[in-house]
Amino acid sequence: YACFLFCSIQNHAELQERSKMVMSQAIQIYQQCLRKLLNKSGYDMGSEGDMSMYVFQNPNHALHFALSLQTLLLELAWPDTLDKDIDILMSSRHEETLAMEEATNFLLIEDEMKYERTTSVQIGTATKTKSWHGLRVKVALHCGEVTSRQESNGRMVYSGTVVDETKSILNAITSGGQVVCSDEVLSMAFEEPLADASLLHLGRCKLHTNGGNDSGREIDLVSLSPNVLAKRQTQFLPLHGVPAVTPPAYLCPRALPNTTLVFYSLTNLKLTETQLLKRTSRTAQASAALLHSSASELNLVNKLVLPTFKEVSESSIWEHGGYIAEKQAGFYLLAFHTPAKAINWAIHCQRKLMGAEWKPLVLQTDSCCEIGMAQGGSNNIFRGPRVKMGISWGDLQAVSLHSKSGRAAYYGPTVNLAARVEAAASGGQVLISTPSEPAQVKTVKAMIETEVPNCSVVDLGSVQLKGISGMKQILQVALIELSTRPFPKSLSLDEPYPMDDIRVNLDMNNDVSSCTSLKLVG
Repeated sequence: YACFLFCSIQNHAELQERSKMVMSQAIQIYQQCLRKLLNKSGYDMGSEGDMSMYVFQNPNHALHFALSLQTLLLELAWPDTLDKDIDILMSSRHEETLAMEEATNFLLIEDEMKYERTTSVQIGTATKTKSWHGLRVKVALHCGEVTSRQESNGRMVYSGTVVDETKSILNAITSGGQVVCSDEVLSMAFEEPLADASLLHLGRCKLHTNGGNDSGREIDLVSLSPNVLAKRQTQFLPLHGVPAVTPPAYLCPRALPNTTLVFYSLTNLKLTETQLLKRTSRTAQASAALLHSSASELNLVNKLVLPTFKEVSESSIWEHGGYIAEKQAGFYLLAFHTPAKAINWAIHCQRKLMGAEWKPLVLQTDSCCEIGMAQGGSNNIFRGPRVKMGISWGDLQAVSLHSKSGRAAYYGPTVNLAARVEAAASGGQVLISTPSEPAQVKTVKAMIETEVPNCSVVDLGSVQLKGISGMKQILQVALIELSTRPFPKSLSLDEPYPMDDIRVNLDMNNDVSSCTSLKLVG
């Protein structure tokens, strides 16, 4: 298992044509910079054309290399005419860059001062402050399983799908100065090298292997930039040649006041783990250890439940105009452009989860077993792990970048409200909140009847949700074929929620601080 870092110079051939002498000097400076950064932390695999290739055992070293390279390039003494040559070549992209700035600037609201900083660069005898200076270098990082062999000259040669995928990522980058890494790299890295970095999630993309002839895996990609250069994130053009399966952060839903938030989660994870342990004859000690375990330590749930849950529940989110703002083990926060799209996705997701290919061992547990319709009906109304959902829409104070994931983060009372509604639901139930005024409730019901086909609506009445000002009307929605699902007559409205002690930290600052103690209930 290894982490690969490939990098190349933007407009390398065009700069060579403009001035071979200037470019020869620039490349010499650039290569000295690469050797200085590499030190003993990685291995130089050689080059292909202007692409330099390195492999690291530690992804933290690779991230440090990539981010340090971008700031160090600004500090080097480049040939005097290099910047002018680059500016001329970049002038044709001016309108595209302005369009990207307009599309992405809203994500930088949270900490504008951080993104206004640039690096002071010594140019000749004067010190200038600028975000660009010298060669613009594209960097791709990715990690995975790899095979290696030593050639007769002593050099190591690495091969495998991960090598082709890293090349695919690099070829997709259209803007010099950008660092793009796979989600696999971030999941393996410590927080330290990312503490001073700005992250922008670029969506899940389908990579290409075998020189672009084969369609590869779908991988989440993230753009990284040192905080001092974070304003660059608004100027990088979209990736090219890797079809997007999910949208990047800057295309997230944010059309106030219709942006609709959906919290959904698996229920009774620890109960399911306990039952799976019993079915597989695991020891009583292992079962007892669950009392103090976290979601990441539920080994059987992680192996038998979460992969299928993730694949099925995520598969249709984008088709319904949805965006994944937050996800952890068995827990999601989504955003949709309209309430109708959110409700459509939620009720159909419940049906798709029932039809998923769950392992027989999972279906044998009490918390995931099949339950047929009442009065002798032949169709199931429950099958597989139970998932609860809460939907709300209304005022959002801001949409900006989440510091750890690079995804769009939502702030405001609506976030708290949606979380409370989800907490009040039972497994397999979809609840939505509306203002309690009769006219507004009637409007919402009419919207569902018009825009959400085959949907059953049950009015559960007006309730006071803890931590929420004013009464809220709660409606239960479901596909008509699942409308006979039985649920408790009263909603769970109090804290703490006792069924499960898996913590879900929303990390959304003060506006939703009251919902950071949410626990999953069944």
